[in-house]
Order: sequence, then structure tokens, then C-alpha cells
Amino acid sequence: TPDVDLKPEFKFTSELVFDKAAITNTYTKGYIYISNTGNIALSDYEILKSNITDLKQYIDPINNMTSQILLPNQSSTIQVNLPTPKEDTNVFINISFKNSGPFTGDTLLESDIKPTTPILLSVFVKILSLGLFSLIVILIYFGVVKLRRNE
Repeated sequence: TPDVDLKPEFKFTSELVFDKAAITNTYTKGYIYISNTGNIALSDYEILKSNITDLKQYIDPINNMTSQILLPNQSSTIQVNLPTPKEDTNVFINISFKNSGPFTGDTLLESDIKPTTPILLSVFVKILSLGLFSLIVILIYFGVVKLRRNE
């Protein structure tokens, strides 16, 4: 056998991504993608800090029933369901990764949530506005005509 010097590597990649946020939805789905790219297992992760108050309550318990242990070359996804904001919001999350040994590391994830208005809702509101404007113009017209007849 060749003499191989295998050094422990504690490396990981992570990313924070959000689905399209429609203002008509109560919640916006977000995903924290984690990949173990080293040769040591990640045994635990913890959310240290975020600008979302009590972020842990928004972690989806049904879709996140997998183990927190990530073996080398494995990936995991954490789904969060955040309330849809009314305006553009930058979300940051600081996550700490640990191993049962002396290895630790943390990373800062950032992503923007940009709520949008669905096209059908915009069209409906414009048609409704045009209809109400037309109704008011017609009522004013008939009111003026009736006043002139009474004179």
C-alpha cells in the first residue's frame, strides 16, 4: 500500500436561498443548503445569530426531520417558513458547525427577500379602479343632467 498522509479537513459550503415571495402568501419558503466538502463528519450545527427574531421557530419541523450529522460529501437542506415581509428585506444567518472532536467553524449567510405582487392581482385592481372611476363619472353625469332638467 502506498504511504498516504491523510490530513483531517473540516470544510463545508452553505447557501441561503428564498422562493419567490408573493405578497398574497403568508409565508415565504427559504432553504439553507449545507454540504460537507471535507473528510470529517459534521455532527451538529447551530444557528447563532440572525436578524429574524427567534428564527428557530420558523424552521419547518416536518421537512427537517433528517439527522444533523453530515458525513463527508453529503448535503442537507433546512427549510424555513418566514412571514412574507411587506418590503424588501435582507436576511442574514450566522451558523456554527461542529464535530464531536476539536473541529468547529461558522459561516455568515445572506439573502434578500423581495416581495412581488402577482400579475393577475395587479390586472384585477386596475380593472376594478377603471370600473369604479367609470361608475363615478356616469353618476356625476346623470346628476348634472337631472339638475339641469329641474331648472
